[in-house]
Amino acid sequence: MAGYLPIIDMPYTYLNTFTIEIWTLRILKDIKYMHHKKNLENNTTHKTTLTITILFVMQLLFAQNSYSIENIDKTIAIVGEDIIFASELERRITQTQARLKALGRESSLKNLRTQLLEQLILERLQLDIAKKNNITANPDEIERAVERTTKNLESNGSTFQEYLRSQNLTEQDALLIFSSEIIIDKVQNGVINQRVNITDREVENFLSSKEGQEWLTPRYTLGHIFLPSTEKNKSAVMRQAKKIHASLKKPNTDFKQAALKWSKGPNASKGGDLGSLKKEELPPLFISQIDFLEDGDVSSPFHSDAGVHILKLYQRKGAKPVIVDQYNVRHILVKTSELFTEEEAKNKISLLYTRLLNGENFNDLAQENTDDIASKLNGGSLGWSKPGLFVPEFESAMQSTAKGEFSKPFSSQFGWHILYIDDTRKKNIFEDVKNLQVKNLLRRQRFQDELQIWLQELRDNAYVEILN
Repeated sequence: MAGYLPIIDMPYTYLNTFTIEIWTLRILKDIKYMHHKKNLENNTTHKTTLTITILFVMQLLFAQNSYSIENIDKTIAIVGEDIIFASELERRITQTQARLKALGRESSLKNLRTQLLEQLILERLQLDIAKKNNITANPDEIERAVERTTKNLESNGSTFQEYLRSQNLTEQDALLIFSSEIIIDKVQNGVINQRVNITDREVENFLSSKEGQEWLTPRYTLGHIFLPSTEKNKSAVMRQAKKIHASLKKPNTDFKQAALKWSKGPNASKGGDLGSLKKEELPPLFISQIDFLEDGDVSSPFHSDAGVHILKLYQRKGAKPVIVDQYNVRHILVKTSELFTEEEAKNKISLLYTRLLNGENFNDLAQENTDDIASKLNGGSLGWSKPGLFVPEFESAMQSTAKGEFSKPFSSQFGWHILYIDDTRKKNIFEDVKNLQVKNLLRRQRFQDELQIWLQELRDNAYVEILN
């Protein structure tokens, strides 16, 4: 309660009705909170301080009557050590009503008010957990959220600025909302992932079940534009296909209408709709394109013996491919030891780098100089990489070096390196991570149920008072 006393030294001119109400509510909240914790009875110091402070606030309230009464923002709920203002709820109601109207739906104001107040209370409780655990949203995360929202709006023929106007938001308001959503999402994932544990036996049971077998057999709902071509005109047909593809990237462009207009395939009259097909029902050429698409994406034009194709993936059901970038990499390693210092190792790798710049062969230099015995006889070859196989310094250098090029010298916990990229490729490593995908799938299935249980526990165990 000592935190209330400095206000006594403030002149009346710095206080208004709003300030007085806040302090009064905080004092009353503290009284109720201590009563709630059953520790008020024997606390003489708190009793005395509260009495003095309440008398002072009453004096201020009487003094304030001589001034004109302001329109003030009322407090409608006390949540732990925080409060919710009426203006916050009214803004949330206005925004929600605007969204419901856009969707052609309605909800009674009374129900909406109750639901949204509970929503605000739960948000406050989760943000309080984030604050206590130093969970934040960084600028890059907020920027990505803005980009995703902008992209979704543009795909529906709207803009971010129109969205802000419809919700009566400033850009700063929107950024704060994105930040809160990101933080709450982190809190929820952190808590629920600890509460949901998927065992290896559960993974095995799922994979052997009918649902698991269906999941292992993906189905694709596809759209298709086909332009037949011959050896003579295939370049011209590809140019036309690229123009069609460019038009499909524009907002509000309907793939089915484009297929009706341009496609010469057997399903053209149906807007290019191929329906829902199993993986084995599609040609491998189509699968190689689909593997890199997300739902709603359109492939770049690609050739077959018959002509040029453009695919749209409307929906993928079942297991998704896990596509990773892989690098066929060689390296030269110079280790440090008690007899070979850090400075000596750095000087040696620098000399080798100079020899490479002067045109000497990487394989030969690796065979002669690398301290990595396992790759020495193969000219420093490490083969095709797998995600997480190498230490971060090596991964970073590998990803930033172009095919057919060698990196600058860099150090890791193993010593000093120079690497060379023989080749790159994209590979589906689904079989390698299948069990992990099943665990994630089962965790997602249980997430919402467990989240609702936890939110109810959070609400039940918190100090919350809704004011009339």
